[in-house]
Amino acid sequence: MLINITQAKLDTRQKTLITAALLHNATTSIVFSGDGAYAHVVEQAFLAECVSKSNAESVLHVHVIKEDATARGVTLSQAVNPLDYQGFAALTSTFNQMVTF
Repeated sequence: MLINITQAKLDTRQKTLITAALLHNATTSIVFSGDGAYAHVVEQAFLAECVSKSNAESVLHVHVIKEDATARGVTLSQAVNPLDYQGFAALTSTFNQMVTF
């Protein structure tokens, strides 16, 4: 599942969806785009917890659109993969399911 986060903060329901996706999919990718570039900083503890739950059957990849982070003055943490828009487009083609919030 591909989850595109465009909001600066996640609510409880969104966190529950991310946790459930991680538990039920072989691969889950989260992309922080637009104002979501802030969320990767705000939600660092939650993301670290999710990454710690990753295992051989359930893998979580965390990406941030680097242009969006730069435009908002957000420094990318080492826990995320910088992604350009071309890479994001390529990533979307690898998933059958995509959720944006």
